[in-house]
Amino acid sequence: MQNMERRLLDDAQANIPADFWLEQPQARAAFTPSEGLCCTAFRVYHEDAWVKVFNEPPSWEELQKRPAFFGMPLLFPYPYGIRDGVMEYRGQRYTLRPGREKHCQHGVVRDHRWTLQDSWIDAQGAHLCATIDFGGGEPEADDRLAEWPFPLRFTVTYTLHETTLTARYEVENRGDAIMPFGLGIHPYFPLPQIPGSQVQDYTLQMNAPFLGSIFRRMPAPPATEMHELLPGRRLDEYLQAACPPERALLAMYTPPESNGTGMGGSRWVLTDRVRGMEIIIDSDPSFQYALNFMPPSRDILSPVLSTCLPSVFQLAAEGKPSGIIELEPGEVWQGTTQIAVRLGDCC
Repeated sequence: MQNMERRLLDDAQANIPADFWLEQPQARAAFTPSEGLCCTAFRVYHEDAWVKVFNEPPSWEELQKRPAFFGMPLLFPYPYGIRDGVMEYRGQRYTLRPGREKHCQHGVVRDHRWTLQDSWIDAQGAHLCATIDFGGGEPEADDRLAEWPFPLRFTVTYTLHETTLTARYEVENRGDAIMPFGLGIHPYFPLPQIPGSQVQDYTLQMNAPFLGSIFRRMPAPPATEMHELLPGRRLDEYLQAACPPERALLAMYTPPESNGTGMGGSRWVLTDRVRGMEIIIDSDPSFQYALNFMPPSRDILSPVLSTCLPSVFQLAAEGKPSGIIELEPGEVWQGTTQIAVRLGDCC
C-alpha cells in the first residue's frame, strides 16, 4: 500500500513547476521561490486519487509568461493595477517600471526570485519561510526599487497542516519615510476539481455584501439579485445573476465589521455538494475586500482577497476610503490567510 501511495504521489508531482514541496499524509503543496514564491499546486488525497485544488501551470514557461494566472500568486506591494504605472503618494509622483507583463498589475514580487530562509516539520505541520528585499545594498534588491521605490523586506511563512494551508505575512519598512502598500492573494480553482462534477453541483458562500463591478464596461447587476451570499447560493444561479455568459465575472464585496466566523476578515466557501469537497478561505481583518473573478469559459473561479480596493493609491490621494496600509520607518505589519479543504461529509 505504501508503494502504491508513493507512486500516486510521484505521478501527482510530476511536471509541476516547483522548487519545494510541503507534504502531509493527505495533502501536498508546491512552491517556486525562484519564480515569485507562487504556490503552483495544492493537492489533496480523496477517494484514492490526488485532487487538484488549484489550477496548475502546465510548465515553467507558462508560469513565467503569466505569473498571476496559476496556482496562488502573491499580489504585493499592490493588488489590481496602477494606471500607466504612475502613482501619487503624499504629494510626490512616482513612475514605476512595468513588470514582466509590460504593465503595473498585481504587484511585482511574483516576477522575482525569493530567498528561502528555512523549512522544517513539527507537530503543527510542514513549513517554509521565504523573503524578498527591496533596497538594502544588494544589486538585485536595489534594482527592484525601480518597480517599488520603498525599501522593505517581505517575509512569508507557509504551513501545511493536514489539508489546511496557512500563510503568515510580515512587511517591514526599512526606509526612512512612511511606506504605503496593499496585499492580496489570488488562488485559481479549476471547475470541476473532481471529474464528473458540474457547475450546478457547487454552492458559493461569502460573508460579504456586494459592492459593485470594478469595471465600467460590465454593468452592475440589479441590487436585488446580489444579496449577501449567505448561507450559500448555487454557483450557476449566482453566475446567471452576476453577469452575462459572454462576460468575465468581476464582482467585489466587503465583509461586515464583525462576521463571527473564521478569523474575522473575509470568508469565502466553495462547496461541491455532490462529491463532498469544500474549500474554505479565511483571512484576518486586514483583508477587507474580496473580488470574484471568472473568465467567460467558466472553467476557473478565482477570488482575490485583498487589504485594499482597486486604484488604492488614487483613492487615497483623493482622500477616499481605500484600504491603504501605511508603515512608519522601522514598523512591521503582520497578516494571515488560510485555505482549508474539507472532504467527505462536509455538505
